[in-house]
Amino acid sequence: MPRTSRAAGGQKPGSAIVALLRRGAVAVAALAAFLVIMSPLLVIP
Repeated sequence: MPRTSRAAGGQKPGSAIVALLRRGAVAVAALAAFLVIMSPLLVIP
């Protein structure tokens, strides 16, 4: 993400919330993928 996108997206008051929601969704998706990948390794032993 270029840093200019933050300035360009600052025009709308809701854009910051949308950005936070997108970051949260990416974080949740990454955490879910990590748990799915690690769960078989934790269950096998």
